[in-house]
Amino acid sequence: MATGRKKRYAADVNEFVRVGMLAVGTYGGMLHLIDLQSSTKDEYSIGTAPIHETARWVVWRNYEPLRW
Repeated sequence: MATGRKKRYAADVNEFVRVGMLAVGTYGGMLHLIDLQSSTKDEYSIGTAPIHETARWVVWRNYEPLRW
């Protein structure tokens, strides 16, 4: 991955990381950003906590990070 791509990706992550957010990453290359102070429950979440997933990335080998 080129240095410019890394900087742009880091800027995207910094945009979402703030008070009340949780970043969950896996060794397999997944990154989930979760809003812990959401007032509504995520439609597909398990449990009753009012949390909401705000972003998800897949970072795999030398490919551009994929956000959805």
